[in-house]
Amino acid sequence: MSASFGQCWAAATAAADAPLGREAIDAARPRGLFGVLRGRGPVAVQVYVADRDGRVVWQHGQAFALIEPPAAEPGPLLSGGLPLIAARVLDRHWDVTLFAVPPVLLLAAGVAAMPQRQALLVVVLALLAVLYVAVLMTCFVVRSLLRTYQSGRAGRDPYRRAEERMRGGYWHLSLCHQPLDQRTEELLTVVTGRLVELVSARVRGKAAEAGGLVGDIRVTERLVCVLRSAITTRMRTTLVEATGSARRPDERSRVVILTQPAGWPEVRRDPLDTGSFIVWFLTGVGAITAVLGAVTGDRQRVGYGAAVRWLLLNLVWSGPPELTAGSGVWVIGALYRLLGLTGIGVGVTAGYRFVTWQRAQTPISEGERAIMPQVLIMVAKELERDAVMAAVKAVNDTQHRLDFAGDRGVFFLGDIGGVRIMLAQSAEPGAANPNGMLMSASEITRFYRPRYLILTGVCYGLREDRQQIGDVLVSVRVIDIDHRSDVDGVVRIRGVNVPPSTRLLSRLQASTAGEPAATAADQFDVHFGPMLSSTTLVNSPSGRAQIKDLAPNALGGDMESVAVYTAAAAHDAEWIVVKGISDFAQRKTHDHQPRAAANAAAQIVRMLQIGRLGEIGESVER
Repeated sequence: MSASFGQCWAAATAAADAPLGREAIDAARPRGLFGVLRGRGPVAVQVYVADRDGRVVWQHGQAFALIEPPAAEPGPLLSGGLPLIAARVLDRHWDVTLFAVPPVLLLAAGVAAMPQRQALLVVVLALLAVLYVAVLMTCFVVRSLLRTYQSGRAGRDPYRRAEERMRGGYWHLSLCHQPLDQRTEELLTVVTGRLVELVSARVRGKAAEAGGLVGDIRVTERLVCVLRSAITTRMRTTLVEATGSARRPDERSRVVILTQPAGWPEVRRDPLDTGSFIVWFLTGVGAITAVLGAVTGDRQRVGYGAAVRWLLLNLVWSGPPELTAGSGVWVIGALYRLLGLTGIGVGVTAGYRFVTWQRAQTPISEGERAIMPQVLIMVAKELERDAVMAAVKAVNDTQHRLDFAGDRGVFFLGDIGGVRIMLAQSAEPGAANPNGMLMSASEITRFYRPRYLILTGVCYGLREDRQQIGDVLVSVRVIDIDHRSDVDGVVRIRGVNVPPSTRLLSRLQASTAGEPAATAADQFDVHFGPMLSSTTLVNSPSGRAQIKDLAPNALGGDMESVAVYTAAAAHDAEWIVVKGISDFAQRKTHDHQPRAAANAAAQIVRMLQIGRLGEIGESVER
């Protein structure tokens, strides 16, 4: 049985009165296009509409959870009868409603006053409508400029951007109120089940529309939650615990993923605005002009067409002076010129939004990978991550953006040489633990399906006679020395001994010719040869001597190479290891690591610049 509007109002009031209710309500009603108006309707209206759509999970009393579909796929608008349609319009288009309704009412009142020859009243009402539209559109232009500036700043909070993307692209828990701690997990369990029902219903509905019938449905949708949408501190802690994280909610953990089924679909694009708001602006200007044309023509004793033409010319600051005399008419002209200036800003902003929207329309698919492949660069340390970011930005001058593949953060660094560059860091150094390189690289590679996988960072060298600190090693083979046999005191390596991608290896060899890497920290040599991989940290003369005896031809080694090879082999990606020498497996310090990481990153960037990995004619066969 559906809840009444009064019950929805009471539930929304209870949520707002909770300890962190106001913050949660603000999150459920973000600012809309204009920056001064809310983009979503009152929470009571949201709950009412969601309840009719089966998206509210009710518990005892006024405890509830509200599930929202992706903004890119909001569901039908015109269904369920006139009251529900009106509620949906208010819910989804609150800012547009407040933008359109007041001027329409003012103009309607002005039109009603025209037969009574109350010209001054008509002028005042029309001017108020013009002023209202001009103020809101000016706020919109200013807000758009600020957001564009902030998105280009290096210091913009990546977690805020991730929060916006999660809300826009996935099913999410937008509001959750449960004052009883002992029942929070129960509520989340029911929410997860409801998501399966909602997604399954959509799939069956689309199949029926296409004349088909589906059987069992395996739901691969993820459910995310912005922590500000929870009401109490205990509720937020439960949401974090639901993801398997031991951390308490803090300022950085703004987004949690509640369901993570295997086999996720490709990443959804952000629901970007196409710039269609300019239609609302032009519609408002046209309606106001239609009314003011009659008033101006009557007061100036000219035809309606001449008056409309004068008003439109004022928008472009070229109104003929012979029509500006008379009480109140000069005010109309001045406001129309102000409206014209606002229109320039609206037009420029709309054009920018439209171009941005067009660029984002091509889905991530095999066809796109053939035209612009993706390269995933994996690192194990923060300084290695920062070195890659700096090297890439020095070439393409693109601000990175953050996304999430499950629990793993992934930075998108822009394009170089026709390939999209992604960067990810394992949560811990090494390969074997759950937060290490193997699990991180495998999960991210499965999620994004990059064509190329490159491991970079720092390593140890084994040839002081021809190597220096800061030189770069490129693997021609990776040898796993953890798996060995010991027969009568004779130790032999039994781990994998594998070559990297021929394509990437040849590109890196070619990148060493000519000018050195432009973004390098200093001059260095690039060495090609076998590299060792072991989960054991080697930092002693005896340990170094032992591994040199095992593999006398090896140039150096690290702890993560085999993990990256394994992830690449499992997901059909081409791979290679490119690392900078920071020590010689003894007397390790951190002093040379930034330099070594920067040189390795610089060599990768140079390879991407000249390697032609993204050519359209390149075969995608491996």
